[in-house]
Amino acid sequence: MAGSKDAFRKMSLNLLCEPPPKGTTPEQQFALHEFFHEVLVAGYKLYQKVPPDIAAPIIKEKFGLIIKDS
Repeated sequence: MAGSKDAFRKMSLNLLCEPPPKGTTPEQQFALHEFFHEVLVAGYKLYQKVPPDIAAPIIKEKFGLIIKDS
């Protein structure tokens, strides 16, 4: 699978290490940063058991459904 289609690779390249979102407190900034790191850790652990070409489309669909519903 091409790296550009891997959601975890995309996320790892843009982890909110840039300027924080406007209007967030330092505690909120830390919480967002920590959340993205935890998601990455979980994703790469998953990839040790389920190859990215199988897992990535499922994850993309599931996260897409979650985000669309919010």
